[in-house]
Amino acid sequence: MSEQEMKRQRAIDLLCAQIKVSLATVYNIRKAMEGMDPIQEAWDWGHNKNE
Repeated sequence: MSEQEMKRQRAIDLLCAQIKVSLATVYNIRKAMEGMDPIQEAWDWGHNKNE
C-alpha cells in the first residue's frame, strides 16, 4: 500500500469512527480524497508569486 493510500485509509477510518473533528479537518480530508492537497497548494500559491 502506498503512502497516499495509507493516508486515505486513515482518513476513512477516522470518518467511520465518527469522532469529533473540526470543519477544516473535514475539508482537508475531502480534498485529499479528491486527489488535491490543499496544504501543499496553499504553500505553492504563497511562495510562487512573481514579484
